[in-house]
Amino acid sequence: MEDSEPVSAAADGGSSTGGLIGLGSLVLIGVYVVFGLLMNEYWIAWIPLVLAIVAVLVSRVDWFDGVGSKAGILRALGYLLGILGALTLIEDLRFADSQLDSVIEVVGAVIGYAGFAMAFLGARSIKP
Repeated sequence: MEDSEPVSAAADGGSSTGGLIGLGSLVLIGVYVVFGLLMNEYWIAWIPLVLAIVAVLVSRVDWFDGVGSKAGILRALGYLLGILGALTLIEDLRFADSQLDSVIEVVGAVIGYAGFAMAFLGARSIKP
């Protein structure tokens, strides 16, 4: 049996941080698919959805390494998703009586806000 050492996040280029942004992005994509497409209850806007897909690709695909600083791109995407999440929360609260009128919509919205928050916190933990 070979002795294998676990790779630390620092030696891996901070993939745990990219993982948090990627996880938040996957949550947003999941909310769009489950609560939007399948249940037709709560929808994530197109711009955060596209940014979430790009963040997943940046954090998971190896061929993206040559384009630029992976950490910088992930940090920018995480901050953008955080800002758009705050705007989504403000919009949902402003029009709560017409948009969030069922329990399923509220559950989808709360899970979506958690995805936005994970992406933002992952961006905050990346060192400049």
